[in-house]
Amino acid sequence: MSLMIKDLKGMAAGTEIKGFPLMIKTARKTFRDANEDIYQEVVFMDSSGEMTGHILLEDAGVPWKSKTNLCIMHGVIQDTDERKKESEKLVVFECFDAATPLGYDQIQDLQADDWRKLREDEIKGKIRHGLCCALLSNWPDNSAITLNPYMKKAILEWQDFIMTGE
Repeated sequence: MSLMIKDLKGMAAGTEIKGFPLMIKTARKTFRDANEDIYQEVVFMDSSGEMTGHILLEDAGVPWKSKTNLCIMHGVIQDTDERKKESEKLVVFECFDAATPLGYDQIQDLQADDWRKLREDEIKGKIRHGLCCALLSNWPDNSAITLNPYMKKAILEWQDFIMTGE
């Protein structure tokens, strides 16, 4: 079952969570902690409510934007007294931008490994698309285009090479 904000708010501080979607309602400023790690303050939302949070920024501190759908890969619930309110916050250490909007009323039982597999499949699809476009852009004019089994095999091999370097 997919976690909702109402579920997160009932969890004890220190609870680790993995593999579920949320949307950033409000993206706020970035800040550095005592270890010089850069975090962004955000407000997460889904159909069950809102929750404050912090996202660890790994890509040279590039901040997230409001209305971005995320897949939360690894996070932890922490107590907070931010904005003079005692509550829980979600601190996210690993996440990725979901390419398509995710329905928050979805009932699914996806673990972090399932989300990684979906993300890998999405990346492979984009690579295959790029390879096919490159192939077609170099195709001689006025000739019939047929994707024979050899070409399909070559595209899949190139895709694997791009993904792994092997």
